[in-house]
Amino acid sequence: SMQGNANSSKTILPALCPKMKNSYKRLKNIHDGSEALQMFPKLIDMLNNKDINKYQETRKEMLKYCYLDTLSMNKILNVLYESIKK
Repeated sequence: SMQGNANSSKTILPALCPKMKNSYKRLKNIHDGSEALQMFPKLIDMLNNKDINKYQETRKEMLKYCYLDTLSMNKILNVLYESIKK
């Protein structure tokens, strides 16, 4: 799990953006990069097995996770940018 990594955005995020502290915990199935990496080949299996409902549900979860990762990096960069502007 990447959450134990001191350089992880998930470690830095709560310190710089306290309002987003629990964002990843609110996700249903994918909470960190290793879970996302493990889920990707499963998505392909779901498609191959024609398990379309499970595929669509899991794909939405992956997109939520990726969105949150991107949003987190954006928020962290904004906080850092604002701190050097002052």
